Amino acid sequence: MKKLNSSAALSASAILIAALVIVQAGRLLSGPEAKADLVSTSGSVTALTVEASNSNDILVVLDGRSEEIMVYKVENQTSIELHRKLNLPRMFSEARGRSAGKPTK
Repeated sequence: MKKLNSSAALSASAILIAALVIVQAGRLLSGPEAKADLVSTSGSVTALTVEASNSNDILVVLDGRSEEIMVYKVENQTSIELHRKLNLPRMFSEARGRSAGKPTK
């Protein structure tokens, strides 16, 4: 029975890898496309863009030195506005405090 499970897992893995190869090949053959989900890093700053809706994108900037995340709204590719600024140590500390009294599953 153990041999059958290993064989099934190996076959499933091979099928998954083949599917990923086909999907990636399709992307390469279709040519370049504009993506709004790109990550770029320079020094201690990392920027990530995410498509939020048809006309709005989100820019998330992680500043490793100050340990802050800034979330910007990009409106119609013409303006950018700070939406939220998060202090990571404070955010994680608050999350730990909230979960301290809850039982783990």
